[in-house]
Amino acid sequence: SSHFGPVRPVDARAPFRTRFYGRLPRSRSMGDEPHHECGFALLRLLKPFEYYEEKYGTRFFGLNRMYLMMEKQRNRGQDGCGIANVKLDMPPGTRYINCEKSIDRDPIKDVFERAQLMAAEKLGRAPPEAKRGNSVDTTWVRENVPFTGELFLGHVRYGTDSDNSIDRC
Repeated sequence: SSHFGPVRPVDARAPFRTRFYGRLPRSRSMGDEPHHECGFALLRLLKPFEYYEEKYGTRFFGLNRMYLMMEKQRNRGQDGCGIANVKLDMPPGTRYINCEKSIDRDPIKDVFERAQLMAAEKLGRAPPEAKRGNSVDTTWVRENVPFTGELFLGHVRYGTDSDNSIDRC
């Protein structure tokens, strides 16, 4: 018997959690009281980029939705915040990860304001060949403008030690 309970052979018909991770340690049973610690939010956009632009009228649907999800996690931590965005199926050599962190007084607001500013600046510098009237080509936006990917991960930090630096977010 180990800390995780008695060792048993793996049954292929067992649920995923049991089959691959074994049992949870006795000290982490469902009876433990929940504590307020860090919060995470994960968002995966499943439809094509153009769908969100047509339906919601914005190229930043994912970023806007992530902001709402992070605001709901505000009580989980106010010492820092970070978001990351991954663009899937990008051409080789194209930047496909964007990340922004903050330990400001209001880190969620700060992170999203900076992400929106970066995106707006890049969108404002679109080359003439990418512009079509008052809008910019969707493919160019997806490949060049930060935080326009399909996968978002956000984190709010509840500091449990005295080191409240940007590296900890």
